[in-house]
Amino acid sequence: MGRDLGTKMKIVDFFGLPGSGKSTIAQLAALSLREKGYIVDDYPIYIGNKASTAMRMLVKIKSTIVFSLLHFKFLYGLFKSLGESPFQSFSEAVKQWINICYVITMYNRAVRQKKYRIFDQGLAQTAISLTANCKQTTADFVLNELLKMVNISPDFVYIQANANTALIRLKSRKCSRSRVQQYTNNDEDKKKMLIKIELSCENIKKHSPINLISFQNDKNSQAEEIAQSIVNKCLLMMEENNAHKRTGIHYYSNP
Repeated sequence: MGRDLGTKMKIVDFFGLPGSGKSTIAQLAALSLREKGYIVDDYPIYIGNKASTAMRMLVKIKSTIVFSLLHFKFLYGLFKSLGESPFQSFSEAVKQWINICYVITMYNRAVRQKKYRIFDQGLAQTAISLTANCKQTTADFVLNELLKMVNISPDFVYIQANANTALIRLKSRKCSRSRVQQYTNNDEDKKKMLIKIELSCENIKKHSPINLISFQNDKNSQAEEIAQSIVNKCLLMMEENNAHKRTGIHYYSNP
């Protein structure tokens, strides 16, 4: 049975460039917490990286239908604020719409269930994806709008890596659902898009009023070290929040 982490639930939201190592580090952080006896819900990581295509589609379609029916006005207003032609294609716009519905649904489900949940691509990465090619609206504005739809102030973790390092890592992947891989044909275009994404990441870092910690990850050997540092910071914050009351909520792993 996992340790009781007290009455304070938490969401940790990773963001960074494709190829920055955020998903790897998020998974290592969840593993490290489990090794320490804690039970962590990393269901979003499971859906994004390990679930079958059919299961992933089913979960996202369900969340999209429900959230769109309940919050169409919000979604329409958000997309309208992006201005003209922020996406490479109509299919990309649809994917972004689906992703917003899915991420916010997963956030609010964690809040209702009072779980400690880790996102390797959550609200911050959603804001970055929406604005990487947007001339009218910035990532910090979109993130602030998305945060209005959730009932918690998450801790954000920015995994920093320069565009050259990220490009090398992306090229070494056998397959990738990254938009950098899907919508660019050569290294020069890939690097240009990575630089745009990096600017959106830095925009959030500098201008969003959020709880934020950041780590530089330009060397693959740093991943485990960074994950452990993140875990230590998270546990320290939990100890501070629950110093006087140690009973209540347990945090569950994905089924």
